[in-house]
Amino acid sequence: MRDIGLGPALSKAIERFENRTGMTVEFSSDGEATRFGDERAEVIFRMTEEALRNIERHAGASRINIALHSENGTQLTLLIEDNGVGFDARAVPPGHFGLIGLREQARLINADLQIDSQPNQGTRLRIVLRIAPEAL
Repeated sequence: MRDIGLGPALSKAIERFENRTGMTVEFSSDGEATRFGDERAEVIFRMTEEALRNIERHAGASRINIALHSENGTQLTLLIEDNGVGFDARAVPPGHFGLIGLREQARLINADLQIDSQPNQGTRLRIVLRIAPEAL
């Protein structure tokens, strides 16, 4: 990850996901965010993999959009959206540890994690990581 950056690593993971599931993912990334590659990038990568597993298992989505971008060199934002069945984000059923794991990983790197979903409205996951300009 440190050698290639978060953008190329995500691109390869998304390609593997598409090949395995047959689902199409639209991925966009800006230059600064693409190059981000410290240990926090590895956590964001694992969070993205978990989000894709959750979409594959539960969402019934036909469309997934992932956008990775930096804002003024001070923060990195990853947005993952699907048009699946959605769920009540306030009432996660017992035994569904994916969302708990995502929250724990976000805490590990001091990132803000926002999950917006409602039944029949898809799901939107947003990770915001404050970074120092020199980290890019």
